[in-house]
Amino acid sequence: YGEKEQVSKMLVSLSRMLHYTTDNRKDSMPLGADIGWLKDYIVIMSNRFEHRFRIDFDIDPELMEASVPKLFLQPLVENAIIHGFRDMESGGLITIYGHRQGDDIEFCVEDNGCGITPERLQEVLAEASSSIGTQNVDKRIKLLYGSRYGIDIESVPELGTRVRLVIPYRKL
Repeated sequence: YGEKEQVSKMLVSLSRMLHYTTDNRKDSMPLGADIGWLKDYIVIMSNRFEHRFRIDFDIDPELMEASVPKLFLQPLVENAIIHGFRDMESGGLITIYGHRQGDDIEFCVEDNGCGITPERLQEVLAEASSSIGTQNVDKRIKLLYGSRYGIDIESVPELGTRVRLVIPYRKL
């Protein structure tokens, strides 16, 4: 891309993102719409971080009509980019999985970044953590669907992190 094309693409993405966040007051949206917003967010972050990472999606097509909390994956993707890839010049990979498990949907956001030490992982999962985005998503899911739903994090330093998120499968 030339510089003008990149700026133009970013402005279109930003415009769509603003429309999505301000146009609809509902807390739940079809997954397809939320993934569309996330892809626009990725365009902007990819430019900001000079294309040091790429993001792959592996989501069952049948789930695109499922009801999900608005913007629920964004804080997890943002954490992977900002924290996971902070020391990487290139080669960052985030894979976003979404599959149905009986009456539930399991999402995973995996990265090949620097990982999280066991001590830091305890802090991230604790109440007094600075990792507000992940905690907010977890609390929001528990409020919406009950305590058996939410976020689980696994990480291996130097290898990466997997954030698993489970919500009930609901059609809009």
